[in-house]
Amino acid sequence: MRKDGRLKARYHRLVLRSGGYRNKTAKKKAIVAVARTLILIIWHVLTEGVPCTDLGAGFYTRRIDPQQETRRLIARLQALGHKPGSGDGPLSVRGAAPPSRGTRRSF
Repeated sequence: MRKDGRLKARYHRLVLRSGGYRNKTAKKKAIVAVARTLILIIWHVLTEGVPCTDLGAGFYTRRIDPQQETRRLIARLQALGHKPGSGDGPLSVRGAAPPSRGTRRSF
């Protein structure tokens, strides 16, 4: 796809979700999914008689509520054992001892 738009953004999202750009199967799945989306768009235009309007490349990013995304990411960090917002420094891990600088063992 040469033009930036919703279909191009959908293709890239699906490829990344299915396995990345090096995975040929992921690319094929994304192509089939975008083709299905295109068929649905064509069907809607023909049955409803309305012109097709591209929703834009930022369609998926505009749908995200920033506050909801912040809450989701904070919950994810807490589930991983981090305490976000507990201080000025980097995120701290619960139960993790600071690295010792004492004796070094060589195995």
